[in-house]
Amino acid sequence: MRHDREPIHDARQALQSLTKQTVNGRRVGILGLGVSGVGAAQLLLSSMAEAQMRPASLMLIDDAFSEPSKRSEVCQALGLASNSENALRTKDISIQTLTFSEATTSASEFAIESFVVSPGLPRRLVESMSTCYEQAKLVKELELAHALINPHDVCIGITGTNGKSTLTHMTRHLLAESIEAYAVGNIGDAWSAVVAQQGKSRKARAWVVEMSSYQLEGGCDLQLDAGMILPMADDHLTRHQNAKNYVAAKCQMVPLVYSLEKLILPEVSNTYFWSARSSTFARTYRSCAFVPEQKARAQVITQKDANWKRAFQLVRKVQGPWAEAQSEAEIHFDKRIEGFRGLPFRCEEILSWPVRVVNDSKATNVHSTCFALMTESNRIRRQSTEKISGAREVHGRLHLLLGGAAKKESFAPLWQHVKAQDTWVYLFGADGPRIAESARTHGCPYVVFDSMEEATMAALESTRHGDVVLLSPACASFDAYENFSERGQVFSSLVRMCYAK
Repeated sequence: MRHDREPIHDARQALQSLTKQTVNGRRVGILGLGVSGVGAAQLLLSSMAEAQMRPASLMLIDDAFSEPSKRSEVCQALGLASNSENALRTKDISIQTLTFSEATTSASEFAIESFVVSPGLPRRLVESMSTCYEQAKLVKELELAHALINPHDVCIGITGTNGKSTLTHMTRHLLAESIEAYAVGNIGDAWSAVVAQQGKSRKARAWVVEMSSYQLEGGCDLQLDAGMILPMADDHLTRHQNAKNYVAAKCQMVPLVYSLEKLILPEVSNTYFWSARSSTFARTYRSCAFVPEQKARAQVITQKDANWKRAFQLVRKVQGPWAEAQSEAEIHFDKRIEGFRGLPFRCEEILSWPVRVVNDSKATNVHSTCFALMTESNRIRRQSTEKISGAREVHGRLHLLLGGAAKKESFAPLWQHVKAQDTWVYLFGADGPRIAESARTHGCPYVVFDSMEEATMAALESTRHGDVVLLSPACASFDAYENFSERGQVFSSLVRMCYAK
C-alpha cells in the first residue's frame, strides 16, 4: 500500500525554510544555557560543519557565565577551547559568552538579530531582550531542531500533566522495531542535541517529542505527524497562574498536528482539561480521537498497561508501513512489551527485600504522587494476606518521603491517600514546613527534616520487614538539586550504601 505523505512534507519544508532564514547569516544569541540552550548551540555548530545553517556570529547568554566554572562547562560541552576572554573563535565563527545584563546594556554593540529562546526563562527577561533588540526574531529550541531534520521524518508530540515521559519512552520502543526512533524533548535529551549528534540521514527517522507547557507556551512553528494530550491536573501554576492558562499552553500543540484525525485529546471525563477550554474549542475539536480511558480500565489491570494501549493508539495515527506493522502486532501484546525497562526515577524499584524501596523522584506534582501512593497501597493490600519465609505476614507500612520546592497546588488530595493506608510521612526541603501545615490541617501525622538525606535515613531506620519506603516528593527539586535526576541518584546511592553495610 502506498502512503502519500507529500502534503505534510511540503508543510514541514516551508516551516524549516522560515526557521533557517531566521538564523542564516545573522548574529544569533542563545538565551539560557541549560540543557536546551546547550543543545541549540551544539546543533548550530554542527550544522555549520555540514553547511546546513550558518549564523554570522554566536552569542551564548546566561548569568551563570559570571562564574568561570560554568563557562568552562559549556565550552567543554561544545568542544571549544576555553580562555580568559569572553570572546572565543573557531575556524568557522566568532562566539562570545555574555551575562543577561551585558547583553541588554550593550545592545548596540552586539546587534543581535535573532534569539534562540530556552524554555522556562522568566518572561520579563525575554521581554527585556525583545525591547532592547526590537528587530530581533525569536526562535525556540524545538523549532531549531525541527528545521534540520529530514522532511520525510516522522514527528510525534506528547504533552499533558503526568505520564508524558513514560508514554514517550513506550512509543519510541514500539516504533524502534521498524524505524530508527528517538525519544527527545522534555524527557531529558534536548531534541536539537540529538539531531546534532546523529547528523544528516537519507533514511526517514522517527522523533517522539515530549513537550512541556514551557516549551509550548506562545506557540511553535513546526509540523507534527501525530499528537496526544494526556489527561491534565494542576501543575506549574506558579508560572501559569491558573488552570485556564496552563491548559491553554498545552493546547498550543493542537495546531502543530497536521491533521485533526491524527490528534488525540483527553477523554471527556477529564473535566480539568475540558472545563478550562471554551465551548468553541470543544465544538471545533469534536472530531478528534479520544484516549479510551474508561475502556482501558475495563480491559487492563494496571496503569502501565493502559499506557501501552495509548502508545499503540498513537503509533497507529502515524502514516507509514511501520504503523501497519504495529497495528497487526498489537495482538501479540505480551511479547511486544517483553524486556521493556521503565524510566529511571519513575516508580523505580531499587530494593525489594527486606523492605521495598521505590524511587519516584520524577513525581514533581501532587497528582503524580497520588498515583504512586495508590500503586504502592494496592500492592501492600494484595500482599497483606500472603505468607513469606516461614509463615510470617507482611507488615505493609508505607513510609512516604515528601518535599522540596512545592508548586502552587493543593496537597489536600494527597492526604486522602495517606489516610487510606498505614503511612508515615517524612517531610523535607524548602517547603517542608508549609506542607506540614497542610498535613496538620488534615490530621495526618508527619515529621519534618532539613534535608532529603536526613529524612531517608530516618525512614530506613524505622522500617520492618515488608514495609515500603517511597520517595515521591510531589515537589520540584531545585531547592537542593540540579534536577529530579540528581535527587533520585542521591536517594538511590544512600539506600544502597545503607543496605550494603
